[in-house]
Amino acid sequence: MPSMLVGLRDISHIEDAEQQRRDFVANVSHELRTPLTIIKGFAETLVEDHATLPVETRARFLDKIVNNAQRLHVLVEDLLELSRLESQSEQIQSSVQSLQQLLEEMLEPYRLRLNSEEQVLKLEFDERIGEFVFDPFRIQQVFDNLIENGFRYAPDFTLLAVSVRYDDANDLIQCTVADDGPGIPAKDAPHVFERFYRVDSSRTGHIGLGIGLTLVKSIIEKHQGTIQLKNSDIGTTFIITLPFININLK
Repeated sequence: MPSMLVGLRDISHIEDAEQQRRDFVANVSHELRTPLTIIKGFAETLVEDHATLPVETRARFLDKIVNNAQRLHVLVEDLLELSRLESQSEQIQSSVQSLQQLLEEMLEPYRLRLNSEEQVLKLEFDERIGEFVFDPFRIQQVFDNLIENGFRYAPDFTLLAVSVRYDDANDLIQCTVADDGPGIPAKDAPHVFERFYRVDSSRTGHIGLGIGLTLVKSIIEKHQGTIQLKNSDIGTTFIITLPFININLK
């Protein structure tokens, strides 16, 4: 009886990658088209009807143009940052810094966005932690992304808490960013750090590209740290660990 050799190859990962590419192109196209359409429409109206538009209307149109230009800028910068961080040539620029000072300064603009009667943005910082070695620009990107996620995906939160503690047993800095919002759907939680993966935004109406948390993970890993998600129906907590390299060890 003649023999036959059959070769099997699992191409599911290739199909998944191709689907991610198609989703990414569609997402980028949507995210670019919306602000560009708004900018084009208001700019054309200003040019064509400038002489007859009231001053207040012209000012409102210009505000719309500036806001949507900023939206495009953030989108492009996120894409460039992710590309640079994943490049072998891009290195973390670490120096001895105060994480407490960085956080206190960056949280102030966020507090202006709170509903002062119903929302609290709290910082708890372990007094044992002095200056240590990290890249301040990149670490600020991490906290900006995580805090902004709270405002975007849990806009009705009552508490958004940033906590930084010293784990003396392991000589680590442990940082948490937690909100008491609705949490991330269970089906999405395992995938939030995957590139271009987007959590269902039907409850908030926010649509993103799904690169913010990928960027965060890349930055933390380049610092030799870790990040994980602790998720529940009554809140979302991101837990970060960073090696504590203090001024005396640099």
